[in-house]
Amino acid sequence: GIIEPAYWSSGPTLLAKDGVIKDWKDIAGKPVCGKQGNYYNKQVETEYDATIISFTGNTEAKQALRDGKCIAWLYDDAPIMADLASGEWEGYEMAVPVLYDNPWAAAVPLAEVDKAWGVFMSGMAYRWQSSGKLVELEKKWKVKPSDWVAEQHEKAQWDTSYLQGGN
Repeated sequence: GIIEPAYWSSGPTLLAKDGVIKDWKDIAGKPVCGKQGNYYNKQVETEYDATIISFTGNTEAKQALRDGKCIAWLYDDAPIMADLASGEWEGYEMAVPVLYDNPWAAAVPLAEVDKAWGVFMSGMAYRWQSSGKLVELEKKWKVKPSDWVAEQHEKAQWDTSYLQGGN
């Protein structure tokens, strides 16, 4: 079963040439490469008036972007960050914030969700958020900071002023 809290989140963003896109509204009326079957294609097309050109594979979609057939590639931010870190996408950037955050969570055997292993993993995920470990790991691995991770870290902070004593 899935344990809570979630420990990470990802979602759709845009890979584009440096400086071409500043805001999601910049894709209005323009062709955007996408992966066939992604849940967010239609939503982005409707909300931002873009024309999604769907490809069956990522390789084809990314090549179409390089060939100038699209203004951007619409895909999940995690693999886009990996592409940018690979050094093969010099002159490209992920310039817009993630849409429709999709939290990730750890899973344990269903029989363990409320037992030792599930409780342990839930505690670990909470500690990763509350301690700032995930924020540290983003910096260490040069991952673009996630607003979702920062928000979860902030939510996990406890007001301990009552422990100080006094009047």
